[in-house]
Amino acid sequence: MLQVDKLSTFYGNIQALRDVSITVRRGSITTIVGANGAGKTTLLRTISGLIEARHGLVIYEGQDITNKRPNRIVRKGISQVPQGRQVFGGMTVAENLSLGAYVRRYSNRVEVEQDKDMVFELFPVLEEREKQVAGTLSGGEQQMLAVGRALMSRPKLLLLDEPSMGLAPKVIQSIFRTFFKLHEQGLTILLVEQDAKIALETADYGYVMRTGKIALEGMAGELLENDEVKKIYLG
Repeated sequence: MLQVDKLSTFYGNIQALRDVSITVRRGSITTIVGANGAGKTTLLRTISGLIEARHGLVIYEGQDITNKRPNRIVRKGISQVPQGRQVFGGMTVAENLSLGAYVRRYSNRVEVEQDKDMVFELFPVLEEREKQVAGTLSGGEQQMLAVGRALMSRPKLLLLDEPSMGLAPKVIQSIFRTFFKLHEQGLTILLVEQDAKIALETADYGYVMRTGKIALEGMAGELLENDEVKKIYLG
């Protein structure tokens, strides 16, 4: 579904990604783990068109989407849940969800409302908070809203950037159960996580990033048992 081939990205003269290549197979959960500063977020932002790639290719469903505008990439079926949630704090839950469907603004309104009901079914607390300003939600509720907002564009590939960041263990478990449910419904997921244990327990296939490069890759279960991964990332 997604093929990243020898991708290189820079911030000014500083190289953040160095010939990164990954494959995300349709229907899979693929994870990228690594320490802060490894380049994980930069990779997702480059795939999404938020950062320009200097070299390499991003191929999605056979089409070259390298450096395409972010709104065009969303329309093609890729949606990202950003690091730190980044909900619109001064807007209500309902308004945040409506903005998630912006690329579908000419679609049938009934379909959009049905998708909002789907989000509420996944996260019942959001229905209870529908008219509440997003900035007053708890961290976990904001993460649910960020996921729900991304789902409103009807993605085929969901990019998740550090969804466990700053959340209590019980909330993390609840949100990851939702990811499993979405995966069972056919959604393909690319998950970036600093918590290597929960990421590799969740995913089918994994990549380990270090200083802008892919250091290791393999089946997630095998990486969990890898001595180097255990020593550096699992403690």
